[in-house]
Amino acid sequence: MGAGDVRGGMVLWAAVAPFSLAAPLGSVGLLGLYGLGNVAATLANLNCLSGLIYLPVLALCFLAFHWGYGLGFLLGTMDFGCEEGRTGRPFTS
Repeated sequence: MGAGDVRGGMVLWAAVAPFSLAAPLGSVGLLGLYGLGNVAATLANLNCLSGLIYLPVLALCFLAFHWGYGLGFLLGTMDFGCEEGRTGRPFTS
């Protein structure tokens, strides 16, 4: 199971949550699974035991990267082709 599967599952559970009693528990489980994966990736990227002081900071960095890239992807997907007559160069002056 990859990170995309976990994020996709979280979106699905969030959409179903108002209609199901099991969905909030599933969401908590998926968030826990993401947290375990995040800590495992952090530990895999630490060089030595003396680097354990960086564990919280590196875990927050992974979270920030996932949040930023995920939000940017979703906003870009929603924005894609929404405006008629777009020149394809929206960031030029």
